[in-house]
Amino acid sequence: IALLAASANAAAPSDRKQVHTSFRDFARAVAARDGAAGTALLSKASFPEWQRAREAAFTGERETVAALSPGRRLLVFALRHHRPPFLERTGTPRELGVHAIESGLADGDSLARVELADVVVRGDRAVGSLIVAGLPSSFRAGFVREDGVWKLDLPMTLDSASRVITHAAEASGGT
Repeated sequence: IALLAASANAAAPSDRKQVHTSFRDFARAVAARDGAAGTALLSKASFPEWQRAREAAFTGERETVAALSPGRRLLVFALRHHRPPFLERTGTPRELGVHAIESGLADGDSLARVELADVVVRGDRAVGSLIVAGLPSSFRAGFVREDGVWKLDLPMTLDSASRVITHAAEASGGT
């Protein structure tokens, strides 16, 4: 039993380090507008999630968008507000992800100020707190291990954003 416990404890720091590396590599790829490298570090579930968000931003009726979780609504509203040109393209969800990254999905300077901290690994899932410009935030990025590689998971990340938004609304007496 002690050998099994020691083995589990030895694996955890390695997993946490790999999650940090995946996050850093993803942020660098997005900042460099390297669509192939960036999408290689997204989970399989991230692509249909991205497709649903795009569709809701373009054609989602009020009731459809209102039924989404708060994190997903926030993404849809941001896409509707900014209407980045990369949204106009058609293709598979993966192709659209590549195109979004290559078109400047996120500002490289802003990404350089985001760090990952307090990574918690549970099996093939992990979460880490986002530190922005040196300040802690309530937002957590989600990761899944697929084929031995830790990848950023958009559905888990949006679920985390939903919890933060819901908590903030409840704390302020809003909806």
